[in-house]
Amino acid sequence: MNQLLHRIGSGKGIIHSLLIGHVFLLLCCTVVYPQSPTIVTGRVVRASNGEPLIGASLFIKGSTRGTITNQLGYYQISINRPVELVGRFIGFQDMTQLVIPNASQRITTNFQLTSNDMQLRDAVVSANRVDEYLQKVPVAASVISQRDMERRSTYNTLEALNNVPNLVTDSWLSSQVSFSIRGYRRFSTM
Repeated sequence: MNQLLHRIGSGKGIIHSLLIGHVFLLLCCTVVYPQSPTIVTGRVVRASNGEPLIGASLFIKGSTRGTITNQLGYYQISINRPVELVGRFIGFQDMTQLVIPNASQRITTNFQLTSNDMQLRDAVVSANRVDEYLQKVPVAASVISQRDMERRSTYNTLEALNNVPNLVTDSWLSSQVSFSIRGYRRFSTM
């Protein structure tokens, strides 16, 4: 006890204890608080021809943080820990890349997304809003395939469906579009 009081009285024990405490605190803060964020930049393009994918989404897997690409396919997002960055665009396969922050605080990670070919089936549109097979429809029915829609020289759905039998199209105020189909028992508007 006398030795302890003597060390405290001389001041060396207190300084030594404070120094060890400060070093310990400094090490803890380095682990707990992240360093400056790393900026991840890059470009998202179509793998087949290098064309930029405008509006492609990139997000950190397992979180709600993300961003989208600009008109040239470029993006930017900040990270402060190793993450899995997912690139996604409608009609393309998702691509995931592991991104680890580095000391330079800037990383370039590009994404080349490959097309995801999907086969679309014909759809039956009926006035009674019940799913039916084409063979069981008791009224005149028309099937419009994807290929038929693509052959039309218009980008407006209303104009593309104008020549379909038994379908009446109408629009007003340039934003209100109506499709009327002659149904089994009545005339209905969708």
